[in-house]
Amino acid sequence: AAPAAASVAASAEKPKEPLDYQKVYNAIAELLEDDNYDDGSYGPVFLRLAWHASGTFDKNFGNGGSYSASMRYKPEAGHAGRVDGEEDHCPPDGRLPDAGRPDAQHSRDVFYKMGFTDQEIVALIGAHALGRCHSDRSGFDGPWTASPTVFTNTFFTELLNRKWVERKWTGPKQFEDKESKSLMMLPADMAFAKDKEFRKWAEIYAKDEGKFFEDFSKACAKLFELGCKFDENTKVYEFKPTTA
Repeated sequence: AAPAAASVAASAEKPKEPLDYQKVYNAIAELLEDDNYDDGSYGPVFLRLAWHASGTFDKNFGNGGSYSASMRYKPEAGHAGRVDGEEDHCPPDGRLPDAGRPDAQHSRDVFYKMGFTDQEIVALIGAHALGRCHSDRSGFDGPWTASPTVFTNTFFTELLNRKWVERKWTGPKQFEDKESKSLMMLPADMAFAKDKEFRKWAEIYAKDEGKFFEDFSKACAKLFELGCKFDENTKVYEFKPTTA
């Protein structure tokens, strides 16, 4: 019995293989495409969920963000996490942007609390190239672009190059493109065409998709890490796209 026991002990002491996060990334990527969901991909809703979990951070109070899984409690449970937080970890309601507010100052008030600059705010809003609004969820309806499952700078080109008119319907105020009436913009989106500083960056990103991708990547990583605590020497992972 002694040799067998020794074998079991040796097996138990064998160090575990480090987790291959690239395999985790690949497994998630394989799940994204689904012809039966929305426009054929879970990508936009995954991104929006991560944004809503992270966007509650307030640098002045040092709470909110995606570090604590307080989303399962009210009021966050009504918005759509990790580690498992408790109910008293929930930030107060009202920290996420109000899509119906057309004033640029509202966006600044929301994002400045998270520590973002005007340039970073515009870069992040470019994520509206993905996905669509649903009338049974937010009340608003429709996609921002004609390719809502592909990440591009199209939000900016559509916003700046199309003629937008108020949609006549029974839902909340929103805008539709005058030509096809197939695309939409929220009142809050229109501020990025009207505000001088916001528009400056919107025009840059409309002309230079590579610049938009670079700036969005940095701003998005900053967003997702709001409120998270890292050791000084924490490893930074960069994943290879499965399509590369």
